[in-house]
Formats: sequence, C-alpha cells, structure tokens
Amino acid sequence: MPLTVMSASIRQHSPTTDIMNKRSTNLIWLIGSLALAAVCLYLLLPLLCEKYVLPQLTRSLPFSIRTITLSTLSPTTISGTVELHQQDREVLSLPRFELNYTLSSLKNREIDSLLLESVTLNLETDGDTIYLTPPPAVSHQRDGHSGISLSAWPLAVRTVKIKNGVIILHSKDGGAENAITLLLNGSAALDFATMADGSKVLRSISATVQTGGNTALTARLEANSNEGGENIDIAATIPNLAQLLPRRGAAGNVDTEGSLDLTLNLRLHNFRQLVSFQLSALLDNFRLSSHGTSITQQSPENPVTIRLTGDSKKIDYSLTNLALATVRQIDLASDGTITVQDQTTAAAGSVTVTVNEEVVPTFAADYTATIDRKGSSIDLAVTTGPMTVGNRFSSGPVTVHTFLDMNQTGVRGRIEGSTPALTELQRDLRASGVAFTFPFQFPPPSAKSPPRAGTVTVDNLSLGNTSLATFSSTLTQLSGEPGIGFQSTLTSDFDNRMTVNCNGEALLNFPLKLSCTLPATPFDSSLLPPPLLPPGIPRITGTIEAAVDAEHDTSALRAEATVSFYGGTVIKGDTVLSGIDVKVSFPDLPKFRSAPGQICTIGNISSGTIDMGGAIFSFRTEDANSLFIEKGQVSWCGGKVELGSLLLTRDMDRLSTTLYCDRLGFTDLLSQFGVEETEGEGALNGKIPISWGKEGLVFDDGFLFSTPGDGGIVKFGNTRQLQQGMAGMNQSAYLDYSLMALENFAYNWTRLKLNTIDDNLLLTMELDGKPAAPLPFGYNKGRIVASSRGPGIQHPIRLDVNFTVPLRDLFRYGKNFQSLMENM
Repeated sequence: MPLTVMSASIRQHSPTTDIMNKRSTNLIWLIGSLALAAVCLYLLLPLLCEKYVLPQLTRSLPFSIRTITLSTLSPTTISGTVELHQQDREVLSLPRFELNYTLSSLKNREIDSLLLESVTLNLETDGDTIYLTPPPAVSHQRDGHSGISLSAWPLAVRTVKIKNGVIILHSKDGGAENAITLLLNGSAALDFATMADGSKVLRSISATVQTGGNTALTARLEANSNEGGENIDIAATIPNLAQLLPRRGAAGNVDTEGSLDLTLNLRLHNFRQLVSFQLSALLDNFRLSSHGTSITQQSPENPVTIRLTGDSKKIDYSLTNLALATVRQIDLASDGTITVQDQTTAAAGSVTVTVNEEVVPTFAADYTATIDRKGSSIDLAVTTGPMTVGNRFSSGPVTVHTFLDMNQTGVRGRIEGSTPALTELQRDLRASGVAFTFPFQFPPPSAKSPPRAGTVTVDNLSLGNTSLATFSSTLTQLSGEPGIGFQSTLTSDFDNRMTVNCNGEALLNFPLKLSCTLPATPFDSSLLPPPLLPPGIPRITGTIEAAVDAEHDTSALRAEATVSFYGGTVIKGDTVLSGIDVKVSFPDLPKFRSAPGQICTIGNISSGTIDMGGAIFSFRTEDANSLFIEKGQVSWCGGKVELGSLLLTRDMDRLSTTLYCDRLGFTDLLSQFGVEETEGEGALNGKIPISWGKEGLVFDDGFLFSTPGDGGIVKFGNTRQLQQGMAGMNQSAYLDYSLMALENFAYNWTRLKLNTIDDNLLLTMELDGKPAAPLPFGYNKGRIVASSRGPGIQHPIRLDVNFTVPLRDLFRYGKNFQSLMENM
C-alpha cells in the first residue's frame, strides 16, 4: 500500500519533472557542444588562418613562395614560422616568431612583445643598391602609394627582440666567398600614443643592436616624436673596419685598419623632411691603403675626427688629424660650410696642409667653391684668398675651375687656374702671372683618340725688382698609365739670353721623368742682373752648355747632369785666365759629387808680371761646398810646375800647397819676378811652398837651383838694379868688376831663394862663375883693380844678390783668400 501511494505521488509530479530534466539535458548538451565547438575551433584556427586568412594578407608581397605556419595560437601567445622565396632564392627564413599579448592589450590594440629567433635575411646588391628582390627590369612608374606610414600603426608592439639573427648581403656577380654575413642580436622598446580613432602613433624607441660575423658593431638608438617633430640619436661602434671594407681582387685591393665611433643626431618632420642633423665620427688606429698610398691619422694618439652639422640645405663640417701617406706624410685639416640649392652646391672654408715643417712649412688657405650641375655637365669653381706657407712662401688669390662632361662613354673635362703671384719670401723670388689649363678624359686617350694639349705659363720670374725669365709649358694626358707629359721652356729675360728646354712625364703613382738641356749659349757674367752677380766675382765669359736627366719614384730621386764651359775667360783686375775648357759630369744627383778625373784646361794665366802658359787640372767636386784637385800642371818659363792633391772648401780661410818646379827658364823667371833686362840660358828646379790667407800670398822658403854641372851664360842689362841688391859690398874696383862681369856672366851654378817679408817678395839669388870674356881689370898686390893693359882677367866670383819686389806688383790677385772662396 505505501509503495503504491508513493508511486502515485510520483506520477502526480512527473510532467513537470520531465520538462525540467529535458531542459537540463539540452543545456548540458548545448554547453558541451559549444565547448566542443570552441575546442575544435581553437584546434583548427591555426590551420584555418594558414589556409584562408594569411594567404590573403600576404598576397601583395613580391615573393613567389610565401609560407607562414602557426604552431601556437592562444589567448596570450601566437608563434610560428615564416618562409619567403623569390623563385629559387631564399629571401627570409624565420624558424620561430612569437607574439605575446593579453586580452586587455589586444583590446587596446597593443602587443606586449615580439620575438624573432634565428631569423635569416638574404639581401642582394649590384654595387649601388641593396634590395630584397631583384629590381624590375623596365618599369619605374609609381602608383601614388607612399608606403607604410612610420607614424600611424594599426597595432602597437611594446617590445621587439631579435635573437641569433643573420643578415647575408650577396654580390650580384660574386660567389658565396664574397658574401657579407652579419650575426644580429638586439632589442627595442617602443612607446605609443593612442589617437582618437584608436590608431597608434609612435612616440619613442629605445633600441640596442649587436652584430658579429663580417662586421662586428654595437649600436644604440634613441628616438622620440612630439608635435615639434622627430628626434633620433644613434651611437655606433665598429671595432674593426677591416671587416667593413673587404679586399675585392687584385685590381681593387683596399686594406683597412682601425675602429670607428659614430654619433648621429637627426631632427625630422613626419619622418620625411630633414630639419637638422649632427654627426661626429672618430677613426682610431686608422689606415686605408691602396696602390702604395694610404689615408691615415697624423699620430697614434690623435684619432681622425669628422664633424658635420646642418640641415637639408646647409652643412657645416670640420676634418682634423687626417694624413695622406705617399713618399712623405701630408697632414690635412679643413673646416667650412656647404650649401645646396636647386642644381648648385656651394662651399666655403679653410684648408691646412703640412708636409714636413723642416722641408715644406704649413700651408693654409681659405677657399670658396661652387658646383653647377646641368644634366651630365658639372662646373666646379674654387677660389682661395691670399695664402702663406710658413714664413717661406706666399701667393695671391688662387682661382681654379673644373669643367666635367659625363656620358656613357666616359668623362671629358678641363681644369683651369691662375694666380697673380707666387713668392718665395726669403729671397723675394716671385713668379707673376701664373696660369694653367689642362684638358683630360677617362678612359685615358689612345691612338684613336689623341690627347688635347694644355698649357702652363708664367709671365715673369723676378728676384726683387729684377726681371729674370719667362716660363711656358705644354701639358698632355698620357695614354695607358694615368699621368701627364710635358714640354717646357725657360727663357732668360736679361742680355745673356739663355733658353732651357725640358720634357718629361709625371705619373699619378709618383714616378717622374725629366730631361733638360741648355744648348750651347754665349755667356758673359757682366751682363747678369745685379741680384745674380755676387760681389767680388770675376768677369767670366765663354760658351756654356748643360744637360740633366732625372727620375723620381716613391723611394728616391736619381739624376745625372753634364755641364760644359769652353772658350772661356776669367778676368779679375790684372789677373786673366783665358782659353778655359772644362766639362763636369755629376752622375749621382742630388748629391753634388762629380765623377773623378774631371779635366779643366787653361790656355794662359797672367797676373801682374807673372805669365804662365797652358795648364791642366784633374779634379772632382766632393759636395756643393768643396772641390778636390787631384793633380795639376802648369807651363811656366819654358818648364812646368806641378802640384799634388789639394782640397778647397768654401769655409777654409787659408790655402797651403807646394809647387814642384821642373826646368824653369832662369832668366825668364827672373824677368817675371821683376829683375829687368835679363837674358841668357839655363834652367832651375826645386819647390816653392806657398800659402794664401788673410795676410795675402806667402812664400815660405822656396828653393830653386840649377842642375850641377849644367851652367850657362846669363846677361844682366840693368846692373844698377843689381847694385841695389848688393848693398853689403863696398864701393870698390871689385864691385865694378862684379857688375861688369854680370853683363855677360858664365855661371857654374845658381840658386834662388823665395821668402815673403811683410808685403814683399824677397828673392835671394846666388851665382857662382866668372865673366864669359876677359874684363879690363888686373891684379895689384892681390887685389883686383881696373887696368887697360894686358888681355884682361876672368877672375871667378860668387855673388849673393837680394831683390825686394812688392807682391802686389807680381800678383794682382786681391789679398784675402777667404773672401774669394766665399764668393765662388
């Protein structure tokens, strides 16, 4: 019974319960179905995105293969891979990327972080442009699309991180060995502002980047944007520049050393218009070398410094501590301003050049320059103010114009320049009216395209107020090697009209070849202008001829020269050297050392009463200040005089030597020493030591003697002069006998002694002999007396006769040897 009641009771409420149960079951099935659908959608969403959504989004990308795979898609993370190819070349490979976000950040159009891991980007270059895909062959049209805006972003990415990235730059014509590889790691923090329409505007970026591989660098970027524009600060360090500029084959070898510290500040307007910039670059331990020429820093402790400031129309620059190393180091520094307007670029500033302060002092100049470009033509004009080089050289304003015409076959151009004057200040040597023009072309001229000729002219070369010469030269560009050929003429502007002709070539890598000739030209020193005529120099006449061949390469100057002077005469007062012929060879210039054994011949030498015949000297020059006489021989009084080796220097104050005499005519010698009316025969030998200094010419115990057993006859016509030299002999018949005997004297031997006393030559003559014929004298008590009876006598006698002759009457040479040497 109770069971039945209960059952009835249950049946009584059954309809309502069923309805509730059914609804609960449906709800559960609905929730389960929704959950199952959500799970299925979650699981299939990456596949659906890959198949339907992503292809539509990437359809416009210029790649033949575009593969994006999503491996994770969750409410907080999206990760996957990206592959982009152009035909058979991989452009981008991204094995893993990851986006992290929250639902709230997505609602605000923000992504918390983006990770790019092990990304590889392949770029190509044709030498001028770097690109992802090969550029189109023909079309240069634009569709008006300005590209992605750098200011309006659909989503904001707060943090970007690149891990183990690789960028490879391929040369279009090169192999894999010429590719440049960069290993890249970096991170960036970005800050955005939200606009009214919900779009994001980039306000600031703070990023750091490190690279490895071919070029290692560390860089930092700070950028911010406000109503005034965008401000970007970049600081980068490249520790090894050799990785940045690799060598590229034998024809273009470039060796680079050093490090670079670079800072750059940019102020932009809408990321497109440059408002201002500041750039500073420091190159330390820097060297850029190619073909034997290097650009380097002036000293190890001072890096090369480059600073640029300005905007799109004006740039202020400075360059310090840079050097150009060729044969010598050339230090360079410059600062100035560059302005750009339409097709014209103008510059103004200063340049300082120092080669070697001991050789070429510092050169400094202000300049202005303009470049006008019209199509393929360029006109560059440079004008400097007055310039000085240390305290040695100066110039007036210098103007240089360069004209270039460029086309597909090459470049043709012309350089023109002029200056009113170039002056060497220490001697006031001036070149006035200097002008040049030089046409050139690249590739260089050939047989089918002969070069055009240029010119260099100097209206006047002057020393002080004295005009000296004019100069002209023809210049041509060489074919083959880059360089200049020239033919030059230098013509004197005074009565001694001389012309020097030169020709040669100068190559760009510095070898210089030069040949100069001075054809046979009459010369007269008295016609030289006063500045070229040192005081006290003798008058020199004759014919002069010269030739020089020189070659200068990167190591040294090598030259040789030959100078000839013939038919010459040298006159100094009453001293005359005539019939001079000399030829000197200098095989090792610039060392002023001649070849040994140079020969100088002199037809005649006369000075006062001294008259010598032909002379021949063998000599060589040791340097510009010394002359070494190897040996010499002079004909004198029918015999010869020889002297040994002798060194003459510009700074010596005394000349000392010994004259070795051989068979000098006895009576000729006496006549030249001032003993008048003498004739006869016989010869003398011996030596005469002499010196010449401040006190004049000095004879130091010279000694000449006749050969024993080789006497002769001598006749003295001026016995009164002899009597003055026998002052010690008493006035007696013996004196009369001696004087009469000397009128026709047969000597057995004779000796001459020569000494200087004060300004006089003391000549002591010793004679031993007898009268050549009996004299009207006899003997009285053992004494010689005059007697007219008998045949006369020939009594032997020995005489000592002294003659004193002023040296100035013998040698009209001037007194001071040192002053003569200083003027030579």
